[in-house]
Amino acid sequence: MKTRNLLIALTCIVLFILAGIFYFNSWVVQKPFAVILITGDAVNTSSLAAARIYDGGTDKRLALESLPHVGLLRLISNEFSVPDAAAASSALATGQRVNQNALSADSNGKPLITLLELATKAGRRTGLVTNASIVDPALAAHYAYATDGSDYSAIAAQIPDLNTVDLLLGGGEKFFLPIDKGGVRTDSQDLILSLRQKKWTVVRTKAELAGVPTWLASRTIGVFSRDDLAGRRQLESGGEEPSLEEMVRSAISILQSNPKGYFLVVDAGLIERNARANNGEGYLSEVLALDNAVSVARRYAGDSALIVVAGRQSPGGLRMNGYPFRQDQGAAVLGVNVRGVPSLTWSTGPNGPINRSLTSEAFSDPGLEGEAPLAPSARAAIEPATYFTPEALNTVDDPLIFSDGPGTDVLTGYLEPATVFLAIKNQL
Repeated sequence: MKTRNLLIALTCIVLFILAGIFYFNSWVVQKPFAVILITGDAVNTSSLAAARIYDGGTDKRLALESLPHVGLLRLISNEFSVPDAAAASSALATGQRVNQNALSADSNGKPLITLLELATKAGRRTGLVTNASIVDPALAAHYAYATDGSDYSAIAAQIPDLNTVDLLLGGGEKFFLPIDKGGVRTDSQDLILSLRQKKWTVVRTKAELAGVPTWLASRTIGVFSRDDLAGRRQLESGGEEPSLEEMVRSAISILQSNPKGYFLVVDAGLIERNARANNGEGYLSEVLALDNAVSVARRYAGDSALIVVAGRQSPGGLRMNGYPFRQDQGAAVLGVNVRGVPSLTWSTGPNGPINRSLTSEAFSDPGLEGEAPLAPSARAAIEPATYFTPEALNTVDDPLIFSDGPGTDVLTGYLEPATVFLAIKNQL
């Protein structure tokens, strides 16, 4: 009798557990463990097609193309139909339009709620990765608040006290150091020292990043270069700096130790740098770096991850011209084609015919602190721009957005940033 009662009790317990598992899997909404937002310029049809052909010919397929949901983004600022990097990134970070050059702050300078804050409140670990400078507005809009997104030194000063970031990787060391230590800060602050004093783990090389324990609970910052990091083509020939895909892989490895999951923002910042300078091969190579980051994210974050890849701006208006053969790739689709037509052309930029009436001041870039003046590009003959500007201007393009994972079925068609923000917010 006792044995029978015991078996009945055990059977009831097992059935109860199985019913609970069935209920949880069938009716309880489970949020994804990994939520990843990847951003970059040139996420448009002409640039992606050119990058695909350059990488492997017409039949090549990008990792982006494996994401099932595709839409168009309407990114504008409060004042302009074409946003700058700060306003475009702020729209993605907050779901709201802001003034040109503002970082996640409304017209009165009041901070707006970001996805990073929401992820932190949900108990997720958070990370930000870029192959440009950490304080570049494209990335800074996700963690900093400012009405002037070009004040890089002030943005850097916000980082030591951040409580919404667990991992931050990129370049821009000069904005953390005073002039007497090789930096550009005029306030004598050594922010690298401040970071260490506030218990941040600071890494400076690819090897040090690889050595960060995955169980480390302290905040970690990697500053791997004085300026932007080396480009994809430079790193392929050797280098001590991590590539964008290596940083994404390390970030996932570090952040996934949190049982409540993580939120990771990745920005392919070097696309813009090459576009501004009318460097077509560098531009296409960095579009491929973004695509490699997507591939790594899909491989290491798992099939159930939420991944959103959002375009931001389209500087320069690059076009690939002519009729390349299906198998043409690499150098075969650069330079001048068999018809004598440049394979790559730009709308605006330093490769355009120079207006000799412009003063020397017109060649300086006011957005880059301490940089040398731009000079006319030697590539102008084989990669011309229609109209000369010291750096390429943004074009009026609606960027593409690709996505996969829970809740992304709404990210198709013509989208406002608020829709993208809510789709990600609902899964945090």
